[in-house]
Amino acid sequence: MAAANGKTDRILVCAPMKSGSTFVSDAIAKGLDLQKTSLLLMMARPYDYVALGAGNRTHEIDELALLSACLLPGGFVAHHHMTCSPYLARQAAVYNLKFILMKRNVFDSIVSLDEFCLKGASSDDMFGGDYLRRGLPMDWSKLDEHTRIEKLLDRFLPFYVHYYVSWIFLEQTKWVRPLWISYERDVLGDKAHLAARLGEWLGRDADGKTALRATLDHQPKLAAIHFNKGVAGRGEKIKGANRARVLAAFRDFEDLADCSDILA
Repeated sequence: MAAANGKTDRILVCAPMKSGSTFVSDAIAKGLDLQKTSLLLMMARPYDYVALGAGNRTHEIDELALLSACLLPGGFVAHHHMTCSPYLARQAAVYNLKFILMKRNVFDSIVSLDEFCLKGASSDDMFGGDYLRRGLPMDWSKLDEHTRIEKLLDRFLPFYVHYYVSWIFLEQTKWVRPLWISYERDVLGDKAHLAARLGEWLGRDADGKTALRATLDHQPKLAAIHFNKGVAGRGEKIKGANRARVLAAFRDFEDLADCSDILA
């Protein structure tokens, strides 16, 4: 009852991989002085999943971790690669969770994911290298780019499809009322506009919006990560069978969700 009836900010940033969610969640936490936490593992800090051997674990809420987070006196921000379900929507209604959803061109995301996985590729660490950490073949990093993308689609394409379709569909049916943030328009775009949208949606006054704007403008990871390799349009290199495969996977669910804006 205490967790359900608290009045603190309880913000869950949900995102597909490589969509700017770390930047946004860090900015909200710093700008609004909220603690970052995990809703997946009771024993974990926000980014301990890989270190604890849970990098390949499905992102679903652990209710004990959720209860613990809801009892934090100052509120929290959690950041997960989480799809939507009616049960998650019911949890949000009970515990007053607010959803911020990230979206980015799917092809750009996959190219960024390829680079991210290449940078961290390993075949001999304590968790079985790329297989137990990311569900990829042990020799994945030695493959050519086209084949790497093909293997990434084997592993991650169902998630990308389910992420967008589940959130869009359940929003349309009024199960959830999230705030969508676009990587192209918001993360790479006007930070004043993004701060105003976040502040308004979170019910912040002028001082809160100013704090968000200052944090968004000065996030150190932005220049280092998002503007050197995170520019829009890099996914155009995905062509042929790999591109057709992505489009076909989303086409299966076009009666439930219009995803055309992230597939151009």
